Amino acid sequence: RVIYDSADAHQMPLPDGWQERVNSFQKMLVVRCIRPDKIGLGIQDFVIEKMGEQFVKPPNFDLRACFDDANYMTPLVFVLSAGSDPMSSLIKLSEDIRARIDSISLGQGQGPKAEAMIARAQGAADEKIWVVLQNCHLAVSWMTSLERIVENTDPAKCNRQYRLWCTTYPTPDFPVSILMNSVKLTMEPPRGLRANILGSYKADPICDPSFFGSVIRNEGDEWRRLLFGLCFFHAIVQERRNFGPLGWNIPYEFSASDLIISVKQLALFLDENVEMPWKALRYCTGECNYGGRVTDDKDRRLLNTILGSFYSENVLGDGFPLSASGDYRMPSGEEVKTYSDYLTFIEKIPLVNKPEVFGLHENANITKGNNDTTSLFRSILLTQKAGGGGDDGGGDKEEDGDESGEEKQDKAAEGNTTEDEGSGPQTDEDVIFDVASNILEKIPQLFNMELAELKFPVDWSESMNTVLCQELMRFNTLNTVIVNSLVEIKKAVRGFVVMSEELEKIGNSLLFGTVPAKWLGASYPSLKPLASYVADFLRRLDFLQAWLDDKSPPVYWISGFYFTQAFLTGTLQNFARRHSIAIDDCDFDFDMMPQSHEEYTKPPMDGAYIYGLFVDGARFDIERNSMADSLPKILISPAPVIYLNPMRKSDIEDRWSYNCPVYKTSERRGILSTTGHSTNFVMYIRLPIEAPEPGTDPETIPSSDPRSPNYWIVGGVACLTSTDD
Repeated sequence: RVIYDSADAHQMPLPDGWQERVNSFQKMLVVRCIRPDKIGLGIQDFVIEKMGEQFVKPPNFDLRACFDDANYMTPLVFVLSAGSDPMSSLIKLSEDIRARIDSISLGQGQGPKAEAMIARAQGAADEKIWVVLQNCHLAVSWMTSLERIVENTDPAKCNRQYRLWCTTYPTPDFPVSILMNSVKLTMEPPRGLRANILGSYKADPICDPSFFGSVIRNEGDEWRRLLFGLCFFHAIVQERRNFGPLGWNIPYEFSASDLIISVKQLALFLDENVEMPWKALRYCTGECNYGGRVTDDKDRRLLNTILGSFYSENVLGDGFPLSASGDYRMPSGEEVKTYSDYLTFIEKIPLVNKPEVFGLHENANITKGNNDTTSLFRSILLTQKAGGGGDDGGGDKEEDGDESGEEKQDKAAEGNTTEDEGSGPQTDEDVIFDVASNILEKIPQLFNMELAELKFPVDWSESMNTVLCQELMRFNTLNTVIVNSLVEIKKAVRGFVVMSEELEKIGNSLLFGTVPAKWLGASYPSLKPLASYVADFLRRLDFLQAWLDDKSPPVYWISGFYFTQAFLTGTLQNFARRHSIAIDDCDFDFDMMPQSHEEYTKPPMDGAYIYGLFVDGARFDIERNSMADSLPKILISPAPVIYLNPMRKSDIEDRWSYNCPVYKTSERRGILSTTGHSTNFVMYIRLPIEAPEPGTDPETIPSSDPRSPNYWIVGGVACLTSTDD
């Protein structure tokens, strides 16, 4: 219990003498079971113990040293990571060496231009020319030509001052021969708020004294404060990526160029306007510079909410807190007057960042750790290869008796072989066979669609009949895919059909306890492991079977639908047809119900009761009928029964609430399907929050106050129809 509750669980000694009885690696296995979120830190300590601290500390980035290691025959390859942009460092080095840079961003039709650029640089007479090929991963088809150019470079004719620089994200299409014979570099953005902000202040143009002191409005005080706030904002939006979907639905690659243009615009707007142009600053920074990268509307809402906290009158005051605890704050006028004062103040920012500075709950650290652990073990599994049968006596032995080949095949497919199965440990093939057999035993027959269409015919006044029949058809399709693949893999591991590449992938998934990709291609979105996925699939079938055997349930398990949007549209359609209202004029109001779903035995007159949602990033307090912070170490909590109350849009009353997005999985991001719906986003639900005192101006409530909707937006709070376990 002490290890489970500890903030440093990976460093806590094991009780009852086990600390001395296990080695470091075995202790990691124990930590993996108790606190999986600490595995990353545990592995880091393990590497330090076995190999040394230098293997966990990234070396200083020295571009000049890398340049000295290369020559005209050796390309230099930048392997990019999210948020990194080496061009500014490269330009600065070229100015120091007095070299000319010919740069081109590769893409469609740019290959011949790049080839001509390289030819000119190689043919120049002792002129310092560097060719920079940016984004090589976007020109896959031209990579073979680049490989040919590099291999055919003639050292006798090539300009010895010529250098070839390439930037690319990790991709299997980049030529291996160039990678093997090149100087490889990678430059990751600084980690942590302090390093990030410090890096911004030490980079162009902020480090330039003439630029830092260029804005003279109000003696430059507003300029310096807003500049600090903008750099803090830049660090926040970059560091939120570490928290996965809690931080951003999609991990955007905000880079130094976004900050540079925003800084220059800030200086320009302050010089040219008498009044503070808040609206223009927020629009250019939030919608154009940073917002231009944002493709998800929920992320755009979050980005503008965070930016609004830094581009406001509040940051112009001394010591304005940037977090609820006050550990992070704006500097006061007495603390900072010069550029060096700001560097000193930044050095005092805590080295380890608490989730509160990002507007997240303390549990976000656990979520971050779990995500890192999951990613690590998925990567480890990718390196594993399913082994063949061992030589434990389970090989090809002729069976006694006079059974025909067909009889043997039937018995093998059913698992009734006469071989001595207990003579040794199970092989991988045996495990796959047993898992497939176990799942097949649990899966019921397909739904009887003829009976369903007779019992629930198409009815103008009851759209749920159509919803049910469509759901049954979708689950029949998925059921067929699962059953057929399991039957085929059983035959393949016994050698009665060819083990194709697709069947081998299915077998590996069953072996490692993951859901086969073929199933997911015909399935509803799910991040569950294999055992949980099968249990969830069977529960959904039971839900629909009970509906088919009886009638529409009084309370719908919203997590059990394959296509949730069809159920929501059907509910609105019933209301619109019953009251002769255009469906486009209707929408849902939401009431949180105080009792469990078993207590509701009759459906409402209009709309529907639903249950089965989960709140991610917070919890709902039924007693207070409002949102509340999560309890310690409880990442996801169940939502109450919700009454979907269809109404005319004009009749829906405004009330103090948080417009909470609902997703199918914790991954949150999805793609737009052919139906016009997202594959993950379901709808918005208005969840009540604690209301401020009457007469309070909503604009005066800070984002760190739970009474503000912005508090829950920045906290990444969302509802899910399905968990990951």
